[in-house]
Amino acid sequence: MGNVVVTTLIGAPPERVWRALTVPAEVSAWDGVAAVAVAADYPTVGEHARWRTALGPLRLVLHDRISVVDPPVRFAARIDVGFVHVEEEYRLAPTPDGGTELVT
Repeated sequence: MGNVVVTTLIGAPPERVWRALTVPAEVSAWDGVAAVAVAADYPTVGEHARWRTALGPLRLVLHDRISVVDPPVRFAARIDVGFVHVEEEYRLAPTPDGGTELVT
């Protein structure tokens, strides 16, 4: 097992990027998933949210188990899709130009 770390500079403040990661309608627009069973107060620690996604013609359910919520700087979850399990974490930091450094 290994870690993959991606750093992205985004021309929007951390609060705006946080919404893109945590508001279900925005998550759908950004990530291409559709909410199946996502609580109105998403995300909360311990929550098990479900999203519909596809890999080519294969339709899948993504199981999103929230482990850390620290608005607007850190969000972590265990993602399960079939037999694939991923520990996912987002860290957000403001940049001097008013944008966001997103470390995934």
